[in-house]
Amino acid sequence: MAEFEYKCFVGGLAWATDGYAFGKAFFSFGEIIETKVIIDHESGRSSEYGIVTFASEQPMKDVIKAMHD
Repeated sequence: MAEFEYKCFVGGLAWATDGYAFGKAFFSFGEIIETKVIIDHESGRSSEYGIVTFASEQPMKDVIKAMHD
């Protein structure tokens, strides 16, 4: 049986967004495997996007529905 990860791209983050705040925003939707805020190496600030990886598909769908737009 293959194991899947369900990744959700999140854009439009504030430059000051850190990994803790980013993960906290998605915690209530379901089991999170990983959250990652992409950092601009020159400025050290958020590149305004991140990736959330969920353990199952439904939380990912719920996030997309709840946070789209």
